[in-house]
Order: sequence, then structure tokens, then C-alpha cells
Amino acid sequence: MGYRIGKVLGECLRLARCKRQIAILLRSSLFAAERQRRQTARRMSPGNSNLPLQVLIFLNGWYDVVYVVIMQALYIWKGAELPYPGSLSSIMALEVCLVFVLGVLEYCRLFLASRGNKTERYLPLIFSIVLALPCAYLFFYYLYQQLYVSRLDVIVNSIGLAFVGLELLLSLVTVFTLLKAPPPSQG
Repeated sequence: MGYRIGKVLGECLRLARCKRQIAILLRSSLFAAERQRRQTARRMSPGNSNLPLQVLIFLNGWYDVVYVVIMQALYIWKGAELPYPGSLSSIMALEVCLVFVLGVLEYCRLFLASRGNKTERYLPLIFSIVLALPCAYLFFYYLYQQLYVSRLDVIVNSIGLAFVGLELLLSLVTVFTLLKAPPPSQG
């Protein structure tokens, strides 16, 4: 009988050790799973980037390509059909060159805005806001101040000005959001 009690106690101790080891293993695996869940949640947490701004940047990128092509075709038509006597031909050349300058400025502005929005950093967004001012002025120039303004000029430059205005507004909102956001935690 004593032998049987010893055997049962030995078996209970062995089970208790196994149970302790299983509990330690479960705790460590649960801790690892919890840590993994927290890291994933930190990565997957909604950020401070602005989806409508990113959609506008994407659409405006394609619109700018179409804009430059339309404006160049329009200047070919204007050069063939409208009178540009003497000194006015140099103004036409300046306006054609400004279309390319606007295209380059828009590319730089959109690149900075996209980079700042995706990385959630406010400095590239501020630079894109600064570049939005000359871009808006050039769209305004082509809308009202160029030598000959056609209906197509009014349409394409109004769309360009609307893109710049909306992106400027959303960029300002995103900058303020990023400035108010707490710094990312290290861990």
C-alpha cells in the first residue's frame, strides 16, 4: 500500500512538474503572441496620412501630363491661326516655355506632397504648399492673363487651379494633423 501511495504521489509530482512546464510554455507563447499582436496593431493602426489627398495627388499627376499635351497642341493651333506680329512672338515663346516650367513645378510639388503624406512627415508637405503658390499663379496666368485665352484654356486651367486649391487645403489639414499627433513610440 505504501508503495502504491508513493507511486501515486510520484505520478502527481511528475504531472505537477509537467503542468508547471506547460503553464510556463503557454505563458511565454501567449506573451510572444501578445507582443506580436501589439506590434502588428502598432503597424496597422490608422496613421495620420490623408487618403483623399493621396487620391488627388494621383489624379493630378495624370492630369498634368494631359494638361501639358493639350496646352502644347493649343499653342500650335494658336501659332498657326492667331496673329502674333513682331514682339508678340517672343511672348508666345515665353508662354510655351512656361507650360514646361509649370509641368516641372507640378511634378516636384506632387512628389513632395506624396512623400510627405505617405511618410507622415510635415516638412515635405510644407515645401509642397510653398510650391503650390507659383503653380496656382501660373494656372491663373493661363486662365486670365495670357495673350489669347480660348475656351479650352479656361476649362483646362480651371481644372488645374481646382486641383491645386483642393490639394493645398488638404495638405494644410494634413500638416496640422501631423503637428498635433503624438510622436511615434519606440518599441
